[in-house]
Amino acid sequence: MTQSISKSLLQEYHKLMHDQWTFLFEPWPQIHKSKFHRTEIKVVDDIEHVKETVLHRLGYIVVFFFLTVLFAVQDYPGPYRNCEKGLLLLYQLVKNCSMEQMGRFIPRSSFYDIYRAFYNKQSQNLDKKLSTLLTTMFSTIHIRILLAQQNPPMFKHVTLLLDGHDTRVNQTGVKADKMYSYKFKKSGLRTQVCIDNNSMVLFMSRSAPCGENTDGVMLTKMKLEKHIHRLDCVGVDGGYTQHLNKLVESSDLSLGNFCHPIRKGKGIDLNNDEAKFNKVFGSYRSRIEGIFGELGSTFQRFNNQAVIRICDNENFNLQLKLASLLLNIKKFADGTKIQPQPHHLHWMQSEFDYGDDNSELVIESPSLKDQVQYANDILSCQRKLLDLDIATEDQEMDQDSVYEIEKILEHRKKGRQTEYLVKWKGYPDTTWETVDKFNQTECIDEYWEKANSEQI
Repeated sequence: MTQSISKSLLQEYHKLMHDQWTFLFEPWPQIHKSKFHRTEIKVVDDIEHVKETVLHRLGYIVVFFFLTVLFAVQDYPGPYRNCEKGLLLLYQLVKNCSMEQMGRFIPRSSFYDIYRAFYNKQSQNLDKKLSTLLTTMFSTIHIRILLAQQNPPMFKHVTLLLDGHDTRVNQTGVKADKMYSYKFKKSGLRTQVCIDNNSMVLFMSRSAPCGENTDGVMLTKMKLEKHIHRLDCVGVDGGYTQHLNKLVESSDLSLGNFCHPIRKGKGIDLNNDEAKFNKVFGSYRSRIEGIFGELGSTFQRFNNQAVIRICDNENFNLQLKLASLLLNIKKFADGTKIQPQPHHLHWMQSEFDYGDDNSELVIESPSLKDQVQYANDILSCQRKLLDLDIATEDQEMDQDSVYEIEKILEHRKKGRQTEYLVKWKGYPDTTWETVDKFNQTECIDEYWEKANSEQI
């Protein structure tokens, strides 16, 4: 019988999307107008430019997600369409515009009221929601363990990568020396960011001034044990190693939950194996730097080409989480080739808003034929995401991934066929299999020889 790790991984992704990506099939929500809402709607200047910009940077699926899942919780202030208010927030995030620059579209005071209502007034609920979505939408411990099998030799147990992300920031009321970043030679905020082997950001620490917060110090403060599974192994660089013992002593984690470069002893050179270990590990860990680069190219707010001026780091942390979540969705949707459905595109329509009485917004329940096609499309996309060359389940899989039969326990008749109860080597479970599912039949011959000898 041929069972492969790749097939198991596809099944895990199928379950994940079934559980966490239901928003794709949800209609546009209603937003109830506030008691004092003005009936006269004003025009957002150059709104078509705003739409084209966020579409180019993020795509239909990401914008639909933001507008329907994250933004559509209330009627926001200002005599403008709520959908367009949300688009303005996305535009400001991807273009890193100041309040003054946003005055190009609506008065600065009006945009600030929307900004404050979204980020400040609901900060706790938004932070909790963003953290939950990052943790649940893209990964499970089963997926991480299966993905790790594709890692380089010596690192097939590493499921996560953690590193500090520095952003050029000037914070009001904080002295420059406390925020000094040696990376930029200027003020900055540092955030510990964790990704999986599929390059998805899964969680991050609070953002803190660079001058007072090294990577190792932040590691001991971020309560890592609350974010990872006991079977996770986190890859970190050499700057964290001297803090690991302290972290392990104060938590349920062990040193086995971490992988890091071999430290050179005083006056002792690394041997060839140790040097090779460090070189391969450094190359493997470099993928997290690639994520930081993608974040900056998609969201100019985090490309460090201009200094961000903020009043508090909590608001900045919210925006970094939001950008990471949206980037995850973009990559996941692009990688799986999820095709936008008609209702995902409605925000591009002129003068569209939540709750518009538009017959085009009615989403009919998919037929059985449609459901089967959706399933086939998703499975095909999942294969593309993982760059697997799997045509059908009946094709021969990688022999390195074949499960080994320990022994056959018994047999039974089912219709005209005989089924065998198989005990798999290294696994506690047993399964009933027909003879056509076996790669070789020696184990069946041995079973019958033993059964006949016992009868004699």
